[in-house]
Amino acid sequence: MSKKSHARKSNAAKTRPVWLFPLIAVVVVVVVIGAVLLLNRSNQPTVSVDVSGKPNLVVDKTLIDFGNVRFENPVTAVFTVSNTGDKPLQILQEPRVELLQGC
Repeated sequence: MSKKSHARKSNAAKTRPVWLFPLIAVVVVVVVIGAVLLLNRSNQPTVSVDVSGKPNLVVDKTLIDFGNVRFENPVTAVFTVSNTGDKPLQILQEPRVELLQGC
């Protein structure tokens, strides 16, 4: 066997399939993403965290549906607003109320 044919055979034996590197890269990315998701999931608290050092506005209702109301018939809604934080709550502007009406 000549030196040239021996060199060709050794180079052919060293070549790897083209798809091997992308496959390894995809597996590594999937493993890293899975690990990140598992770590983030385990760090989330299982109980509600109390607010400390600031006000916390709590409204008992965010939506009231009066159904069909005739035009110019007044309706009244009552919302209970409370501060569950440990600092004073200041409302600086009038609250935004959105009225949805149909035909």
